[in-house]
Amino acid sequence: MMPVFAQTSPVYLTMPGRTPAPAEASVSAAALLEQLSYMERWAFDRARLPTAENKAEALGLLQQARAKYGALVAPRP
Repeated sequence: MMPVFAQTSPVYLTMPGRTPAPAEASVSAAALLEQLSYMERWAFDRARLPTAENKAEALGLLQQARAKYGALVAPRP
């Protein structure tokens, strides 16, 4: 049987004839931002968290993720 390996962090390779990794990261980040929108709406409207503080923390973490992935999508000068 062939061994199976997993990578938990992204690994970017630059190969001749292929789009550079930053462009690919931008496409992936845009897709994740779309999913974050759904998750933010769910967390705000439907999530059942034990306390208001837990809800605020969850929404804060989602905002941090939005900022991080938004920076990857934003055009660079």
